[in-house]
Amino acid sequence: MRFDPGWKQVYERDGVVHLPGAFADWADRLVEALDRVIAKSREPGYLLDRDFPLAPQNPLSVSEAKGGVVVGGTMALSVVAHDPVFEDWILHSPAAELVGRITGSHVVRYWTDACFVKHGGAEDGTPWHNDYCTWPFAGEQLPILWIALSDVGPEDAPLVTVRGSHTDPWRYYSPMSPPGLPVTDAYHPWDELMAKATSPDSIRDTWCVAKGDALLMHSKLIHSSRPRTASTPGRRVSFSTRWLGDDAIWAPDPYTFRVERLLSDPLMKVGSAPPAALFPPIWSAPPPAPATTAAATAAAAAGASAG
Repeated sequence: MRFDPGWKQVYERDGVVHLPGAFADWADRLVEALDRVIAKSREPGYLLDRDFPLAPQNPLSVSEAKGGVVVGGTMALSVVAHDPVFEDWILHSPAAELVGRITGSHVVRYWTDACFVKHGGAEDGTPWHNDYCTWPFAGEQLPILWIALSDVGPEDAPLVTVRGSHTDPWRYYSPMSPPGLPVTDAYHPWDELMAKATSPDSIRDTWCVAKGDALLMHSKLIHSSRPRTASTPGRRVSFSTRWLGDDAIWAPDPYTFRVERLLSDPLMKVGSAPPAALFPPIWSAPPPAPATTAAATAAAAAGASAG
């Protein structure tokens, strides 16, 4: 696809950028793969914990939840190890290159995924949050690539983002973190995040997008989704992946969710970048072209004139 240099500027300013049609050629294959994985997860004896060569994953988890502090609808986590279409997409789609060029990262590694299926109902939405508060990695180049696997109209559970909220330097004690932990200077009260999300001064963007469109979001961006209220049968399906850029470091603590394969691996060092042995680069920026000196340019021009 054609890369628009303006996407980087929009992402840096707003914390989110719309990539129209970026994965239109992949959407059908991805939604079919997701449906297969969800069906397999319900089979008795299905092996949920599987190796994945591009990044250690938690076991597959598929849950039905309704509102409150959790995601409404069906949420499937760590699906990529369970259908070859996902590995094919990571390696051969423009995803990693888009992540690198828009975030300015020279090397991009895949991390993990979260998929959402919303069929409808008053409690089918997702409450305000940002993902960064619960992640065991730290850094500014930890984006979320959210892909619509169905058309998303105003009644189809569109995402809503708080423009510019990615510049907030704080983490917040999320309701999805373990209970009973203290509020600290490092983790501010969740009410502060909610106040930013709902402030009359905040600019909230609602994303009605087409199947195959994507949003690249900063992991600190505050966002939610509306419930699916459409009266017609259907569902809103999305595939959301998380990526590691140049400045990503391993930073687990009691507030972040656990990735047992990483916590037990001696290659993972707190405060250090993820090792290539566990997170191989998916995309690397091409080296810059050699600088041409003024003398070389003049000589070339003279030679051309002589010929």
